[in-house]
This record gives sequence, C-alpha cells and structure tokens, in this order.
Amino acid sequence: RDQLVIVDHPKATLVREFLEGGLPEARVHDAVTTFADEASIRTISADALPMMPVNGETFPTRDATIDSLVAAPKGAGDPAGDARLAELRGSARASARSCQRWRSVGEVVSGRRGETSGTGVGAAGGTVVHRAMELLDLTRPEGELVAAAGPLVAALAEDAGLSPELAGKCRVIVERLLGHAVLDEIRAAPEHWKETPFAFQERGRVIAGVIDLCFPVDASRRTWVVVDWKSDSPPAGGPVREKYEQQLRFYARALLKTVSPCEDVRTVLCGPFEELESFPGSADTALDLVRDAVRPSLDALLAAGAPMPTVGLEISDAMIVVELAWEEAKVCLALDLDAADVAAVEKVGYRVVAASSGDPASIEHAAARLAALLGVTLAGEHVEAEEGDDDAQPLETTKG
Repeated sequence: RDQLVIVDHPKATLVREFLEGGLPEARVHDAVTTFADEASIRTISADALPMMPVNGETFPTRDATIDSLVAAPKGAGDPAGDARLAELRGSARASARSCQRWRSVGEVVSGRRGETSGTGVGAAGGTVVHRAMELLDLTRPEGELVAAAGPLVAALAEDAGLSPELAGKCRVIVERLLGHAVLDEIRAAPEHWKETPFAFQERGRVIAGVIDLCFPVDASRRTWVVVDWKSDSPPAGGPVREKYEQQLRFYARALLKTVSPCEDVRTVLCGPFEELESFPGSADTALDLVRDAVRPSLDALLAAGAPMPTVGLEISDAMIVVELAWEEAKVCLALDLDAADVAAVEKVGYRVVAASSGDPASIEHAAARLAALLGVTLAGEHVEAEEGDDDAQPLETTKG
C-alpha cells in the first residue's frame, strides 16, 4: 500500500522543479498503462530510484524566502491583496464543489458530536484497547491471549500516559473482549483482516473508514463477519448505541461493494459491557476536538444548560466548516471566516456568531451572543440580543 502518485499536466512546472533529480526522467519506467488519449500511468519501481542526499530543509533552497514571506506577507492590509485573497478562496470553494467528496464513516453518521455522560475509558483508553486487539494473535487459545494481554496493555497504557486506574480498566475490557464468542469464529476462519481501510462510492460521495476486524466464515469467502471493538457501554436504544450500529452497517456495505465474491455480511458489536461502572470523562472525545481558545467558553455554555453542539461541522451546502454548531437551533460559532463565508453559511439558514481564534475578547463576546441565541444564562454576564438576533431575548443574570 506504500505508493507515491504524482499527477503531471502541462502546468505542473512547480512539481517538476521540486522533483528534479529526485526521480528518473519520465521516459524511464517499468510499465505504461494507457486509459485514454493523453491519460496514462507510468509505473516506476522504488528500486530504480537513485539515492538522494539528505536535506533538512522543508523546501530546499527556499526556506529562507518562505520564512520572510510568513513574517511579512505581501498585500497585508492592501485592498487589492484582500480582493485577490477573496477571489482565491472563492475559486477553492468552487473547485471543492466540483470534486468528488470524501467523508469518513464517523462524519457521515454523526459529524463530531459529543456526549455529556457515558462509560468506558475515554479516547486515550479506547486507543489502547484497539491497539491491543490489533497486536494480539487472535487465533491463539483464550488462556494464552489473556496471559499476553496484561503486559501488552500495561506497556501501551504507560506509553499513552494513562493513570494506573485507567490502565487497569483497559486491561479488564481487553480481557472481556477476548472472551467474546466471536473469538471462536475467528479461530475457525480461513483468514482475518485487522484494521482494514476501505473506500466506496455512494450517493455522489466517497465513504472511507477502517474496519477493526473482518473475516470470511469459510473458504468460499461469500459470507463475511465484521467486528467492531467497543470500550464503552452506551445504553441499548440510545443515540450513541444507534451510532455504533449505523457505523457497522456502513462497514458491511463496504465489504459488499469492494470484496468479491462477498454476498452476505453479519455484523458483531463486540461490547459494550453494561455492567461496567461509570467512569468520569469517558465520552468527551468530541470535546477533545475543540480548540483550546474556545474550550472555556464552551464549558461555560454547557454549565449554563446549553445543549451539546456538534464540533467541526461542515455546512454541506456552503462547503464551509464551522467550529461549533447547534443544528436543531440552527446556530453556529464560526472562527476566522471572512464576510463571504459567513454570508454563505447564513444563506443555508444558520445564524452565525463570528469570532477570531487569536482574539480571546472576541470569543468571550461570541459566547455571550451564543448564550442569548440558545436561551441560556452565563454567570456574571448580561447580554442584550444584537441586531439581527430576532429570536433572542435579553437575559437576566446574577453576578458572582
């Protein structure tokens, strides 16, 4: 799977310049596959590439120039430069709309939506659990696996900086996963694939992701099983459990669309374990994605009773990502967007509260506006609805 693909065309002068000397001449290749007029693939074996001296620069011979431009960018504050920048951004958005759109399974299922409570071991602990299940030889007997799991989880947890309590809980979860009935099926399977990447087309977009484990039930390879390891325990029938089950359905479709002769797929949600006691902070993976500059304001909004927002939501019709979005209320926090981008988001029905990621005062003011729009009261603040916030009401607050 290790490949370097370079797309060449008549205007790719910059690509050619930087690759000069790094790759053989275009006519030197192992094979050529032609798909259409002026469309062909030239394949070069890595063994044929010449040895190159090590260079510590990011852009050889140009680092100093780039550093000077970063320190004093041309056109800063220049109306002509600003107009050109707006034009470039518009061109970029137009190009994005015309290209094939890629989405991860997580983005398709729920964006990056957080939960305020749950059980499990959190994002870091979940990574340790998944890594352990990837490294263990699941064809070995259960007793041998459990004996090997303890030292492995301890080493992974130490490397991840987990507390002894959290590391112990990860070990318990791995041991319970190893005792699941699907392990007997894995031992009997002719092969099994771990951490398998996939991509398939659906409804004008490409869905991509990674399957924890999948395997055919027999040598005919017509029936497959998809396994998803889970380290938390959302209640059955709840939104998080439904999200997990929906992810599994996407994994099944990936096998049906990409693996021949796969005709039927059974899904196994391995875990969750309802008997695991609650562990504080276990379902804060979405909050971990919030920028540090925004986190205090979001914490204040949540403490005041605001609903949990979606983090990093792409407004599909506008092709623009906003930092926080309350989808039901159609309210969002947008960082570092220009006026054209804000107008594009507003056009699809959102009320946009804009702020600068480098200006703490603007973020605090944005939090106050968001509180007014969401109908909650921030401690120590009194915020009047700004012009255009038709649905917001002045808030009475207590000082403290």
